[in-house]
Amino acid sequence: STAQLSEPLLLGHLSGNHFTILLRGVDESTTPATISKAVRSLKEAGFINYFGLQRFGGGCNPTHKVGIQLLAGNIRKAVEMILEPLDPSL
Repeated sequence: STAQLSEPLLLGHLSGNHFTILLRGVDESTTPATISKAVRSLKEAGFINYFGLQRFGGGCNPTHKVGIQLLAGNIRKAVEMILEPLDPSL
């Protein structure tokens, strides 16, 4: 359902969002301890959501260009693009 609100949404107001996490590269040699360590890391540190303007705003590099690098497997280039300052003199 939708509704017009008199107050702006604040951090935490959208607590109904739920996600399914898919683990890749897990095979019979992956130990339960390794999986538990990865899950603990996600719980404690979270992760960067690489998709969408709401995550990056209007940075130097449009998100579709970052996405192209991710799809091409150029992870380092994508991260460099994300972290590039708006003003190159910074």
